[in-house]
Amino acid sequence: DLYDYPPDSVPDFNSILVPNVDNVRTDFLMHLIMKQSKAGNIKGIIGRLGDLGTIDKKYDIAISTLASNSLDTILGDTVHTAQSCITFLKNKDIGRANFLALEKMDK
Repeated sequence: DLYDYPPDSVPDFNSILVPNVDNVRTDFLMHLIMKQSKAGNIKGIIGRLGDLGTIDKKYDIAISTLASNSLDTILGDTVHTAQSCITFLKNKDIGRANFLALEKMDK
């Protein structure tokens, strides 16, 4: 097959991946929200979904590609926490983010 690489010569796809503008903006927004959390201005933020677990290196590219923006979802304890984050982003007019409230998850 055209794409049947010998095991010792599989290309390193990480070397050809470049972050896009959305990734930079998402990192910036997450940094600002976590800064608000650490300052005590927004309570109940748990973190970015993609940072709350680990992915085996051999599956990293596949899962990151498949999950795409879902890994950038910000996890909070309550809907109130998510609303506080959204209000912060709106008031500063700095962007949008996705949020997930633990209290709304099925147990």
